[in-house]
Amino acid sequence: MKNILKIILTFSISIHLFAAQTYIVNKEHSKIGFSVKYLGMNDVEGRFNDFEVYYEVEGNQVEKLEGHISSKSIDTADKKRDSHLRKNDFFDVKKYPAISLKLLKPFQLTLDKEQTIDVALTILNTTKTTQLKLIYLGPKTDPWTKVDGLYFKLSGEINRDDFGISWNKVLDDNSGFLIAKEVKINISIESYKSNEKPAFSRFFKERQSNGSKDENEVSENDLQEITPMKEVATATSSKIVEKAPLKESQYSSFTNVVLTLITGFIVFLLLIAFGIFSQKKISNFLEKKGFSETVTYIISSGFVMIILIIFSFLSAPLMGWGENPFLKYFN
Repeated sequence: MKNILKIILTFSISIHLFAAQTYIVNKEHSKIGFSVKYLGMNDVEGRFNDFEVYYEVEGNQVEKLEGHISSKSIDTADKKRDSHLRKNDFFDVKKYPAISLKLLKPFQLTLDKEQTIDVALTILNTTKTTQLKLIYLGPKTDPWTKVDGLYFKLSGEINRDDFGISWNKVLDDNSGFLIAKEVKINISIESYKSNEKPAFSRFFKERQSNGSKDENEVSENDLQEITPMKEVATATSSKIVEKAPLKESQYSSFTNVVLTLITGFIVFLLLIAFGIFSQKKISNFLEKKGFSETVTYIISSGFVMIILIIFSFLSAPLMGWGENPFLKYFN
């Protein structure tokens, strides 16, 4: 009987150890980037800022990988160029809002060894088998949450004509085209198990079989999990104090808004009245001293403006910069 129990226990542990684990790519610490030759000389670099990628690991092998990239999140650090890229000359984001990829063959997690993986890459309405060079960089423990993340580097090259993105322009000297056909892909990945999250990643999206959290929904418990509860020393004393639990900000509370409207309006009226009164007094003084009208206007206006800027900075908390100082009397 004992031998049977041992066998069952060993079998259960083995199933637990080698069961498939789902990992989510943390887009805050990852990058899906690309570069394209421009004018045949410079490389224009870009990235997609919004994406969701997950994969499943069973044993020491990645069995499944899927990803969806928001095509409208393209970012090349040039708003005018990005606007053109979102139109039907390129990604036609209204008609094709997502770029997708899917792993075609499983691959081994072999540390620091370059290997080639095959993915089905879909851009617009075209799907092509694309090869990417992958290096598994290994696990790394997050120093705050103490959970292990897996890290990867991927690179590759595609011909954009193959996917129907063929817009181009002949250069004036007929030496070639404005944009190269070849697009280099460069990807860096930080990933965690679906029920774990790295530190300082407030909107890390969990993937669960019974439904996932909205990427913009963060509970108070989530915030407390990612905020290290540690002791800090004050600059004026050697006394160690415990950091208080994170509380919801009152900046957007109804009381704070009403207080800010009232105090802000009062401060605004006072500043206007002070400006008018001060400029009139200074102008009269300068005119009596024999200064010209132009000089009088410049000096009085400049002096009043400097004073108003200083007063505005000092009264900023009363006008909406942070929580209103009078809020403490209403708590």
